[in-house]
Amino acid sequence: KYWAENGDPKRIYATVISRKDYLVHSETGTFDPAHYESHPEQYDSRFSELYSPYASIIVNGIFWAVNAPRLVRKEDLSRLLSPPVPQPNTQPGCPALPHRLIAVCDISADPHGSIEFTDICTTIDQPFAIYDSEGNRHDNIAGEGVVVCSVDNMPAQIPTEATEYFGSLLLPFIPDLMTSDANQPFSQWQPNPVIRNATIISNGKLTKDYEYIHLLRQKQGLDNLKRHVQTRLIPAKAARKHRVLVLGAGYVAPPCVDCLTRDQDTVVTLVSAVKGEAEVLAKRFPECVAFTLDVANQQAELDELVKGHDVVVSLLPWTMHGKVVEACVRGKKHMVTTSYLTEDLRAMQHLVQDAGISVVMEAGLDPGIDHMLAMEAIDRIRESEGRIVSFRSVCGGLPAPEYSNNPIKYRFSWSPKGVFLAANSPARYMDQGNVIEVGGEGAVLDHSTPVDIFPGLRLEQFPNRDSTKYIEEYNLTSCHTFFRGTLRYSGYAEIVRTFFRLGLLSTEVKDYLREDSASLHWRELMCKMLEANISTPEKGLLAILEKRGIKPEVQQAMLQMGLLSEEVVPPLNTPADALSSTLAQKYTFKSDERDFIVMRHTFEVERPNNQLDTVKVSMVQYGEPHSYSAMSKWVGLPCAHATKMILKGEVEKTGFVRPVERYFYEPLLKRLRDEQLTDYTEVTTELKR
Repeated sequence: KYWAENGDPKRIYATVISRKDYLVHSETGTFDPAHYESHPEQYDSRFSELYSPYASIIVNGIFWAVNAPRLVRKEDLSRLLSPPVPQPNTQPGCPALPHRLIAVCDISADPHGSIEFTDICTTIDQPFAIYDSEGNRHDNIAGEGVVVCSVDNMPAQIPTEATEYFGSLLLPFIPDLMTSDANQPFSQWQPNPVIRNATIISNGKLTKDYEYIHLLRQKQGLDNLKRHVQTRLIPAKAARKHRVLVLGAGYVAPPCVDCLTRDQDTVVTLVSAVKGEAEVLAKRFPECVAFTLDVANQQAELDELVKGHDVVVSLLPWTMHGKVVEACVRGKKHMVTTSYLTEDLRAMQHLVQDAGISVVMEAGLDPGIDHMLAMEAIDRIRESEGRIVSFRSVCGGLPAPEYSNNPIKYRFSWSPKGVFLAANSPARYMDQGNVIEVGGEGAVLDHSTPVDIFPGLRLEQFPNRDSTKYIEEYNLTSCHTFFRGTLRYSGYAEIVRTFFRLGLLSTEVKDYLREDSASLHWRELMCKMLEANISTPEKGLLAILEKRGIKPEVQQAMLQMGLLSEEVVPPLNTPADALSSTLAQKYTFKSDERDFIVMRHTFEVERPNNQLDTVKVSMVQYGEPHSYSAMSKWVGLPCAHATKMILKGEVEKTGFVRPVERYFYEPLLKRLRDEQLTDYTEVTTELKR
């Protein structure tokens, strides 16, 4: 302060500020370094009072955590950019500054960090930005405000002589570096101690001297979560707001979070393992905060988050639901998901019931809406004294007819590998009193049959998993036929069946598909798959395919897909991954395209008067270009509304619950129909023979 007010205006004065100079405990007014490391949130910064009002340039290089006090807050900026008291020693060549603070060099480069008003890192090409007194950023540095340089990779821009000097110091260690072998344990490597001590990661793991980094990150993660609980979730609870934890920020999350955050009494925490994914989505919705968390490997953090919420929504892959259920049991919190109730999860029923929580499963489209529409029809038929003797249910998510004009007659909204390998699951259904068992490895496609749901659509159906387990669930023991199937456009099953036959959906790692292997073209890969000479031309491959019994229309489809061409195969280790990547690039939905969902339940109902009714319950829903697809919307909305029902105490039972009972499906269907879910019922009657 003294030199700022009394110093020589022709000289530059500099000082180094340490933590002890500006940090004080909020109660004691003292600074304890060890205590600060553990509890930075209990300290206040006096930097804005003691130093920043007298600084023309601030060079910031501190390490900052989210629960630590800031150097310069947003509210400090307008004060720092106010005109100063006139300077009496102003002289020619040294005019008074428009305000004291001219520039900030933020070496730490933490947007919204210790220099709170900075919202981006600047770049080497555009290293400066101007922030005005209201915190607005201007890229034109001729404007009024404070100049900020916040380049996060500035050390890469060093002079030639510095590079040469550094290189001369590194050069003697190059031979030691070349002896490193990632296939050998780090303990067996004996380089120069300088290199050994500087090695942070070896064989994909932190070395012993650097394992503290993992512990530090874990601690920081837990601290961040605890701060979120303290500053956001506990106040939300005090304000009687509902708190929902959504795990997964992928395809289904946007309509689900959209629906949840429409209610002003609900706050959402959105979690993804992919850095930045949840943050991008959370910005679209009010009362939504994002976290990056690996649910599979960060149990302590997951438990901390679960404890701070009322309901957990899991939109993760089905293989991870067991971990989430365990966390909900420990935290005694309810859970909702769209996935099937597997046998592994059923084995946890007593744990869920003992915790006194409801875990709602199969609250999506299929499974989900299919259950609800089926049970609504079944209950109505029973009330009219009908006896159901046959039940057939089919559902499919498809490209709208105008976008089905590609060789596979399908477009992908998620991984093609996942779509194809769903046919790997075995299936079971009942037909005329006979239980039909279908094996795995694509065998369900051999049971594909044409289905006439709508005259204008050429569709086919094939069995979907174990249908028979729903006979008891629906209480349809009177049925001689019980079938649940998947719908696709006609011709799809034959093409995917061919992929299985040719080994194109193999998940076995092939040396010639490794990243470090020589470049391979699709024609050459097909030569390997067909055990033909690597130089066999396209016509020769077609002849081999014909001998193998591959139908002409499938051969033509493979040509159109480029699977016999000179296109380069992505080196992704397995044929299934290479095929998936290739088809995803060609046949993924574009933002201006739309999908649609077709669902049909068909009941045969015996009446007491020797009458046989055929009852058809149908649903067709289209997606919206540049908005939500039909599939994401009608998977996400049932999940969101089931969550709201739990929050309002409308789900009566504990343990694993599915929307198949009237108390549950009736209000849930009403909510979905209010969201423009459209279904209709047709009944045709004939006399029994």
